[in-house]
Amino acid sequence: CHQSGGTGGGYWDGRAHLTLAQTGLIKGIPVDAPLHLGDQLVVPAHPGQSILFNRSAAANGYSRMPPLATSVIDLEGAQLIADWITQEVEPHLSYNEWRAAKFGTSPDGDPSANPDGDKFNNTGEWTFGTGPLQPGDSERVTSLLAIQPSAGIFRFSHPRLKGFRTAGVAYRYEIGEDLVSWSHVIPIEESAAEIPGNPDYQSVTLRLPESALTGKTRLFLKVSATGP
Repeated sequence: CHQSGGTGGGYWDGRAHLTLAQTGLIKGIPVDAPLHLGDQLVVPAHPGQSILFNRSAAANGYSRMPPLATSVIDLEGAQLIADWITQEVEPHLSYNEWRAAKFGTSPDGDPSANPDGDKFNNTGEWTFGTGPLQPGDSERVTSLLAIQPSAGIFRFSHPRLKGFRTAGVAYRYEIGEDLVSWSHVIPIEESAAEIPGNPDYQSVTLRLPESALTGKTRLFLKVSATGP
C-alpha cells in the first residue's frame, strides 16, 4: 500500500529494496496532522512519539493500522516495533534539519550546491560537520595522528555524523601509493568521542589494518562520504 502509486496514504515508501533513509519513515511528516505536537512517523529512540508504533498498537489516542478484518492488536509485533525504535533507530541530524538551520529556504541549501566554493558540496559539509559558508574548512577534516609504517601503525581521525547509518550516510576509505589508483580499505575503529560545541557529530579515531601497510613505501589516504 505505502509506495509510489500505491493505495496507502502518506509520504513514505515501504518497498523492501529501499534503504531506511529512502523510505521517508525517519522523522517523516504524516499527511494528517499528528495528535500530539512533535509526533512524526518514526522519532528515533521515542516510540511514544512515533506514529508507526502508535498506529500498530492503537496507542496514545491513535486508531489501529492496518485495518485488515480484525481489531485484535498484535502486541508482540507492536513491541518489536517499539524495541526497534528504541534500540536501533539512532537519533541524528537529518539533511533537511541541517539545511533549514544553515540556509532556511534559500536554494543555496540544495544538496549539490557549494555556496562557499570549497571542496565539499552541501552533502559533504553535512556528513563531516563543516561550515557550508566557511571556505577552506574542508581542508582540515582528516587528521593524521600516528604514522609508523614499519610498526604497522597508521592512525587518523575525522568528524562523523552521529547516527549516520540511520541517516543513510556511508563513509568510505581508500588508500593508494599514488593519487591515481585507489583501493578500498576497511579501517579498525578505536574510539568515538563527543565534539565540544558540535553535539550532532563525534570525532572518530581509526587505524588501517597492518595488511594495508605491508610493502608500502608511501601511502595516501582518501576519506569520502555519500548521503542517502
